[in-house]
Amino acid sequence: MIHKTLDRFTAAVAKLSSVVLIVVALFTLVNIISRAVFNTSVSGAIEVVQYGMMICVGLILCRTGFNKRHIAVTILIDKFPARLAGSFRAVTTLITTVVFGYVSYYFFKEIGEMAEGGRVSEILHFPYWTMYLIMAICFLMATVIFIYLTVTWCIGLFAPPEKNVAGKKDEDVDIEAQLS
Repeated sequence: MIHKTLDRFTAAVAKLSSVVLIVVALFTLVNIISRAVFNTSVSGAIEVVQYGMMICVGLILCRTGFNKRHIAVTILIDKFPARLAGSFRAVTTLITTVVFGYVSYYFFKEIGEMAEGGRVSEILHFPYWTMYLIMAICFLMATVIFIYLTVTWCIGLFAPPEKNVAGKKDEDVDIEAQLS
């Protein structure tokens, strides 16, 4: 049940990220055409693209983590004995969870200071605190997903042999089987 709920949630967040990416791409296209035809750039184009990409990447963290499609170099881990490989994956997932949690905490902590100081972007005068809030929420969502992944890896290490995930590659792990 938890797995299916998180799957639906991360799929929705990934779709939102796709929409943001399309908007950024279209805005970039408009800016390129504006420069070619009118010899002038759209005011604030750089900021819109930067903030759009930040939001896009922040949102997609959940889905890539949940589907275990994040960047991982497993050449060495795949050569480890099964229990050691599974333990290594559990520990690295836990470390990622802690880092994402800290980044989320940092962004939430800084929101007040950004709002109080009235800091805004240079061209569009977009308040920084709103970006901090968006990124804090994105990293919080990723933290929740990685807590779930850490727990499933740890459960998998001590599961019966037929459900044991130790030593399996990320894409071969059946989380539903682990939790049942």
